[in-house]
Amino acid sequence: MSPVGQAVILLPGRAAEGSGAAGSPLRRLLGLTLVERAVLAAAESGVKDFLFVGQGGAGWENVTARISRDRRVVARSLRLQFLPVAGLKAAMREGKWDRPFWLLRGNLVFDPGLPAAAASAERCADEVLRIPGGLAL
Repeated sequence: MSPVGQAVILLPGRAAEGSGAAGSPLRRLLGLTLVERAVLAAAESGVKDFLFVGQGGAGWENVTARISRDRRVVARSLRLQFLPVAGLKAAMREGKWDRPFWLLRGNLVFDPGLPAAAASAERCADEVLRIPGGLAL
C-alpha cells in the first residue's frame, strides 16, 4: 500500500460527456471513463482524496459530482473535489494539498499496482519521481 493518500488529476478542456474523442478523459474503456478508471486504480494503492483540476464552467463540476456518487467510490469512502484552475493558487496557500500526492493526467490509464511500486522506490525526501506515462510523485 502506498503512503501517498492524495491525487491531483489534471483535466483537459471540456468534459463533453458523449464525445469519446481519442485522448478524452471521458472516453470509455471497458465500461468506465478514463477518469473513473484513474480514480479506482489510484484508490487501489490507498489514495482517498482526489482533487480534479480543470477549467471552470467546462462541465467538470458535473462529472466530479457524478463520479462521487458512483457505488465503487462511495464504498471506498473516497473524497473527490473539483477545483477550477483559477482557484489552484488559493487552495495551495490554504495548505490543503501540502502532503505528497500523485499527479495524474485525466486521460491516463495505468496498472493499479504502479503507484504502490513507485512509492516504495528509493528516492530523496523532496524528490519528484516521474514515471513514463504521466504519473508523478
